[in-house]
Amino acid sequence: MSSRSRFASAARRTASSTVALLVLATALVLPTIPAAAVPDETFADDFSPAGFWSSDGTLAWDTLWIESGESDGFDAGTIQVRDEPHCATDPCLNLGRAAGPDASVEREADLSEFAAATLTFDYAVHSHGAGAGTASLTISPNGGGDWYPLDSWVLGTDTGLQAASYDITDYMSASTRIRFSVSTNVDDSHLNIDNLAIEANYWVIQATPTAEHLRAVQFPIDDQVGYAAGNNGALLKTINGGEDWILQATPTTEMLRAIDFPVNAVTGYAVGAQDTLMKTSNGVDWVQQSTPTSVTLRDVDFVDILTGYVVGNAGTILKTTDGGNTWNQLPSGTSEELRGVSFPVNGQTGYAVGTNGTILKTTDSGQSWVPQISGTSENLNAVQFPVDTSNGYVTGNSGTLLRTTDAGSSWGVTTLGTARLRALHFPQDAQHGHVAAHGGDVLATDSSGSAWNVEPVPTTEDLMGIWFTDLTRGWVVGRNGLIYATGA
Repeated sequence: MSSRSRFASAARRTASSTVALLVLATALVLPTIPAAAVPDETFADDFSPAGFWSSDGTLAWDTLWIESGESDGFDAGTIQVRDEPHCATDPCLNLGRAAGPDASVEREADLSEFAAATLTFDYAVHSHGAGAGTASLTISPNGGGDWYPLDSWVLGTDTGLQAASYDITDYMSASTRIRFSVSTNVDDSHLNIDNLAIEANYWVIQATPTAEHLRAVQFPIDDQVGYAAGNNGALLKTINGGEDWILQATPTTEMLRAIDFPVNAVTGYAVGAQDTLMKTSNGVDWVQQSTPTSVTLRDVDFVDILTGYVVGNAGTILKTTDGGNTWNQLPSGTSEELRGVSFPVNGQTGYAVGTNGTILKTTDSGQSWVPQISGTSENLNAVQFPVDTSNGYVTGNSGTLLRTTDAGSSWGVTTLGTARLRALHFPQDAQHGHVAAHGGDVLATDSSGSAWNVEPVPTTEDLMGIWFTDLTRGWVVGRNGLIYATGA
């Protein structure tokens, strides 16, 4: 990860009884999201005023334009920045304005935090005779150590004003460089470049085989194998980081609300409406398990391969100690709808949250649960204690976020806007985390919840599940089969 974190840059923005098998889908569904073309950040240069130093985007370039083959500045030689009739707007970058030696100019930007990037600019070739020269555009992912071609132009043919666009996602790094070069120029035929920008996005959409609402996502051990679950029994799997998602067969058409793969990428559980509780032992085949309840189940958390907890409506708490072969109902002392459960370190201390500000705590492996004072009457939707039993977070409706640093003895209440906050995930520690919200926002903190930044996702659909494998690589899922990824 680069020294400039994604969090820091965000602050700088302008800104049942019936069993049904689901068949494997063959067509990918890629929803139309008009806002997807809008970049989250830009590195830009309009070349005005004339010079090698302008920075007109939301983020600053890491270097000025650096000349090679000549060193006479922006207003002399083969490469200049000057007023020119064939600029989109005066002035612009001019390559080959005067006959001279082979030369180039390059500039660097830090793209390490983004999921996708596009290079755009306006250009025009203007010929003045023989036009034997050529101009080229190359890119380097390692600060100029290696260069790869993007485009080239023969300077003997007028093009008129054109727009260019290149997907440079594969070249993103902390030291991505673009370079314009001109060679064998025998007259003043030239290439003009103007309105240059690198448009970068933190989150990019992934194609999925379903339009069902997705409510949960998890990548259990790495950033390659992952699962997502949602309405109508939809359960998706990827083995390549989300480049391809495959719809798996499941023995239900009920809404799936949560999944958990506790120790590997093949043994997992899914819970949902009408007492749906399924298990897979190979990452492919799902089997419905028997439970002592008929209510909707809303969350699942396993502490190891054998011991796990499930919570649901009417204060339901279930526990297994044999890998889901049998489930026993535990007394919760409440009739509230329980929506989230977290056992952070072992099977002894755990927390459950739910409607009307309900927070329960157990220190005896779920045999007894003690209500805690949450400080809110809002419905609470998810809970996570990332690394220990002391530091925890809870999300809720109306922008409600709760934090404790003393094992739940007290909870601080923060309001982050008005949207319903759904899932949350702190992948490595209690300092860095993300929250998925209704309305298409992802909230991020790198200060243990003291401050939160909005990471714009190019959608206004409700986001309901989120998972990160490290501080930068993550996925968020939501309505209409949406899956977005970041940090690719």
